Amino acid sequence: MDLIGCAASVLALLEVTARTAKALNVVVKHYRDAPAELIRLKHQVDGTKSQIVLLHYVLESVNGKSLKIDDADCAATLERFISDTITCFSAISSHIEQQSLQSRADKSAKLNISPSSPGLRLQRLVPTNSAIVHACRTGDSRAVWDLLHLGIASINDVTPENRPLLRYALESGSLEIVEYLINNGAEVNDMSGPVENQTLLLSKGADLDFVDSENWTPAFRVFTRTVTQTPALELFDILLAHSFTELNTQDGEGWTCLHRAAVYGVGNDITPLIKLGANTMIKTVKLCWIPIFCAVHFGNISTFTELMKHHPDFLTLKDVREWTLLHVAVNAKQVEIARTLVSLGADPHSLSLATDFFIPADLKGVSVTPGDIAKLRGPEVFAAYVEALKFAGQQVELNTTEMDEGMDLFWPAQDRFEEGSIS
Repeated sequence: MDLIGCAASVLALLEVTARTAKALNVVVKHYRDAPAELIRLKHQVDGTKSQIVLLHYVLESVNGKSLKIDDADCAATLERFISDTITCFSAISSHIEQQSLQSRADKSAKLNISPSSPGLRLQRLVPTNSAIVHACRTGDSRAVWDLLHLGIASINDVTPENRPLLRYALESGSLEIVEYLINNGAEVNDMSGPVENQTLLLSKGADLDFVDSENWTPAFRVFTRTVTQTPALELFDILLAHSFTELNTQDGEGWTCLHRAAVYGVGNDITPLIKLGANTMIKTVKLCWIPIFCAVHFGNISTFTELMKHHPDFLTLKDVREWTLLHVAVNAKQVEIARTLVSLGADPHSLSLATDFFIPADLKGVSVTPGDIAKLRGPEVFAAYVEALKFAGQQVELNTTEMDEGMDLFWPAQDRFEEGSIS
């Protein structure tokens, strides 16, 4: 292989790669909610750039006028790599620069990347309360058609929360609007909504490996506040039939699909998900909550009851603040779950850490028991907590005084000594 010609090709490739990396860095830095695909592309280009720089140094250190590569196939592969990469990166950088110029002309526009079709897509930001979003959200197909045909709205409109029109249509359950948007070019990689929507999206080429800007896989969309029409396991059957396996992927907050199931699902969702491979011990980023903590905090007694079966040690589980499930339940005013925990033997004397880390203002810097928290959550919560303790056989009394917000807990001498709390 001619050394001078090879060095010139590598320099040309390095220049194109540097230009592409710079363009991608600008996009990722200046555009809100850059999709995961774009960030991955940036990392891949940065990695390729580093390899090309090393190749350039190797060529500079070679003595002589020819690069001795005895294997003809290896030499051909190197030449093809240089040629193909120059072509590919030139196309990427040109496309980014072109779209960037277009976005400057439209101040409400943002760049986005489409994993199902090459290149970047220009999207227009619209308010969450805009007419087109309202029409998609409420399933008003006539309004959707009118707004799009009149040019008032566009298929690629997206809200400041990075939610496309298709997301609202999916959540509304309107198969008619979903199909219309997809047939007119809407991105299909948003696996939410009822079974009919899932089947349609897959038939239109939805990518089960798609990860959006929130690091959500299709499994996350199965459990939401609004998707309640279809049993979740039917939706998972569709995903699994198409070889979906990413049940333990975590979003930016550390939640998995099992965390979402614990909050938005029902008890019958939990054990089948675990049998499919969902991990009950994956923790969130900040409070180190496993899914059962989410079920308690959000008051989902059905999923909590099912998750207990998979945690023989549920009464001793603690988060990063040393809060037990009982601490979490009384703090969130989830009285029914608090009663259940007390009846099953939760320790009312368990002390938390004295910390300011993700602690309500009235509990900062103090080591507290569940009773201390219950007292601060109001008379109804405190009274219910005391009644639960009594029903469970605890010797405790609720005393009314003029101080300390009118309430206090009185334990027998031995229990009070063991408690060591502020109650």
